[in-house]
Amino acid sequence: MCHNRYSTCGDSTLANAQPFRRYVKGKVAVVVGHNGTILNPDAVMEKHGYERHSTSDSEALAWLLADSHTFEEGADKCCEELIGAFNFVAINSRGELAAFRDPNGFHPLCT
Repeated sequence: MCHNRYSTCGDSTLANAQPFRRYVKGKVAVVVGHNGTILNPDAVMEKHGYERHSTSDSEALAWLLADSHTFEEGADKCCEELIGAFNFVAINSRGELAAFRDPNGFHPLCT
């Protein structure tokens, strides 16, 4: 997966560079490339007790996906809990690929 990140949220540091890789409690690894802006990443991270490793809003997406049993479950969590305009593509260590956008379609998957 190749994605060039530019700073819309968070600092321009290596910790914020995409793709994000997250592992949760021995579960499936998830790699995420995200475009858009999430308005409530801190609230979501705190709600689930996720540890921050960056200042990027994209990290909340990676954690929600990594902490879900399936990509479908993770996508549902993202669409239910995250507020903003976003789209992303993710792949896990089982080779499953997921791509989706915010539920309002503010940020399309393609332009």
